[in-house]
Amino acid sequence: MSKIVNNEELNSTNTTSTQVSLSEFSGPIPPPNVLSLYKDVDASFAERIFAMAEKQMQHRHSLEIQSFETEVEQIKLNAGLYRRGQLFAFIIGIFTIGIGGIASIMGAPVSGGIIGTGGVIGLVSVFLFSNKLEKNKK
Repeated sequence: MSKIVNNEELNSTNTTSTQVSLSEFSGPIPPPNVLSLYKDVDASFAERIFAMAEKQMQHRHSLEIQSFETEVEQIKLNAGLYRRGQLFAFIIGIFTIGIGGIASIMGAPVSGGIIGTGGVIGLVSVFLFSNKLEKNKK
């Protein structure tokens, strides 16, 4: 079924349309069409935008280099401390085992055994505990 519409009804109908557009960009340099609009306002704007982006890039690179150098120095420092700790632990272990042996030879085998065994057990437990802490950090 179709309806016949006369001219008066067609003329009384109003149509409104709205168009909304959104554009966005990421980064310091706008897309070429926007950059040309900046250039229309002032010819130096486009060059100034590029100079600003280059300066920002250089700054970011210098910060990344500083961060990397700091991290490398920290790794070297930690490695040195770790080696020194191992050396001191070895010295303490040898010392306690030696003192335990001397005490056993001098007539106190129980005390010597406790001292020597305590030194070895202490070193082994510290070693195992530090390895467990490092695995938990990762």
